[in-house]
Amino acid sequence: MSDFEIPKPWQAQGERWTQIYGQSAVCIAGGALRDLDHGLPIKDVDIFVQLGNRPVPKREDLTGMLDGFNPQLVLDREYMGLDKHPNRITQEVSLVWEYRVNETLYNVIFLTETYTPEAFMLRLDFGLSRIAWWLDDDGVQRHATYLEDKAAK
Repeated sequence: MSDFEIPKPWQAQGERWTQIYGQSAVCIAGGALRDLDHGLPIKDVDIFVQLGNRPVPKREDLTGMLDGFNPQLVLDREYMGLDKHPNRITQEVSLVWEYRVNETLYNVIFLTETYTPEAFMLRLDFGLSRIAWWLDDDGVQRHATYLEDKAAK
């Protein structure tokens, strides 16, 4: 259960993605939630979409879905040849799009794999980033390593 509220604009952006991929496939995780939990300024919001066996969306699909917002391609796994240099962080990332709504920058990170919430949080690179909110859940989940790192600060 969460002891803070997910900002309404973040919820609205998350809902955009759940309309296509379903609630259990979409979560907001990492630095934005960590900073919100610590009362710090937010740099950007990472929205993770677990594609499973669904195709990676094309730019024209995203532009229509985002009501005129202009998504920018940040990372294309195939184009950048990331398969030749896999590592723990980029192994399952297929595509990253970013777009801005008002003052907030959103990064939409498309994952080729599907994870349980526990397994997903372990894929985040730092203990202090292992905090996530799935849109099919009513609370923010904090991994044990997140709580340990937060207590140590």
